[in-house]
Amino acid sequence: MGNVWQNYKKPNLTETQKKYLWDKKFEALTRAKILTEGANPSSAVYKILEQLEENRNK
Repeated sequence: MGNVWQNYKKPNLTETQKKYLWDKKFEALTRAKILTEGANPSSAVYKILEQLEENRNK
């Protein structure tokens, strides 16, 4: 994982970083769903990502 972010510069992502994030999105969603909503700023972000995915597949 460390090498993926070695050359990270806000707000630019390399193609490798974009692919890494895309490939790990379902893993991240699964982890986010077990968080207590409101206890962590990102605890409800999965809802937005799921909605985007649903709209993408229409």
